[in-house]
Amino acid sequence: MLKKNTYIGLVFLFVLVNSTSFASKKLIKPYLHNRVVQVKSGEKSTTSYYSLSRKYGTKIKVNGPGRITLYLRSSVVEGEKYSTPFTVKYTIDGKKVKVRKVKPIAVSVKSKIVRKEGLISVVKKISFTIPPGKHFIDFIVLNNESRVYSKYYFEKFPEPQWKTQPLTEKGEQVILVSTKKNKENIYYRVSSEKGISIKAKEKTYLRIMFRAEFKAYMFSDNTLRLHIKENGKIIKTIQISSTRAKYSVYKHGGKLVPGTLNRFYMTVPKGNHEYEIVVADKSKTALVKISFDEKRYPKKIN
Repeated sequence: MLKKNTYIGLVFLFVLVNSTSFASKKLIKPYLHNRVVQVKSGEKSTTSYYSLSRKYGTKIKVNGPGRITLYLRSSVVEGEKYSTPFTVKYTIDGKKVKVRKVKPIAVSVKSKIVRKEGLISVVKKISFTIPPGKHFIDFIVLNNESRVYSKYYFEKFPEPQWKTQPLTEKGEQVILVSTKKNKENIYYRVSSEKGISIKAKEKTYLRIMFRAEFKAYMFSDNTLRLHIKENGKIIKTIQISSTRAKYSVYKHGGKLVPGTLNRFYMTVPKGNHEYEIVVADKSKTALVKISFDEKRYPKKIN
């Protein structure tokens, strides 16, 4: 009896673990899209697919880190066994552009578009990962002779456990006090001449927290640019616009006023690298704090 109960318990645990794992993969509905079609596959219920356009993007937003999987189908000409090839172009946060070429896809014998004549292909999947933070992704199709349809899934990865490590080059240390939480935070002041540097290894996330600094007479928004250098070469320039912080003050006073908090996330590529952050504008300064965490991907379930 004990063995039987133990077996049932293990089966239940296995089902529970697998259900929890699959539940982390969530269907994402675009917040801006083109025409929607319903696809029926055998006895399964219909599912929505979104037409990809050459001109008008299909747009989704997600909160990373995680993996986005794009399900693609293409219309197939009557009598043909495969669709024509096409290219998918997606842009992350309006800046990072990726292009993926899709080879001809086999026609599906079970699936069809509801209330529409013609053939449709089986599913082709394209996956990519995104770092922590909120992200907006825009998809369009290129070089297509047939219509292309898409739907989107997002698999959330564990939230980073942010840690700090010694800097290889430091600016002036500044302590900010949150008057709301009565908590101290250490930042480093950077300028165009004096930055901060950190060494990072592959499979690591970096979180860069930064605040513009205001002179006493500045009351409007303060816009400045930060250069991020990888191994001495500028790889990104971030433009930020800050207002005066309401609940943060310098612990030891001073003539400047801290700005509101901004965050930037990045993934360290293969190999070991050194990153430096400096202000691009000669007359301005900023407060910067860098944290890191190793990537932790969930186990793949077949």
